Amino acid sequence: REKNMIVSAGCDGTIKFWSFPEIDVAEVDSDITMDYPITPKATINVAPDAAIRYFIESPSDDTYLIEDGNGALYRQKQDGSSPAECLWNFHSGAIAGVAASPTSHICVTAGRDG
Repeated sequence: REKNMIVSAGCDGTIKFWSFPEIDVAEVDSDITMDYPITPKATINVAPDAAIRYFIESPSDDTYLIEDGNGALYRQKQDGSSPAECLWNFHSGAIAGVAASPTSHICVTAGRDG
């Protein structure tokens, strides 16, 4: 990715990259409008139903790991050249139950959302 970018991600399932210098020098004519059209320099579509909560650049390769508020974990190439791969699905709602292993340092949770 280019330097000097602002990155946004959200409930629309996309990661967008914006030019910081373009935003920094943006001026509006407040007598006419407060709008200043800026378009993203790049957009990566993760999944149409994804509600992106967090993503991190992988230190080992050119991918992002993306946490979805609906309970999915995705891996996406940084260039967006291929569809995101869903690595795992988790429950995303409140925890309804938990059980700890008597022989290991793990536990299992159950969610109200299934």
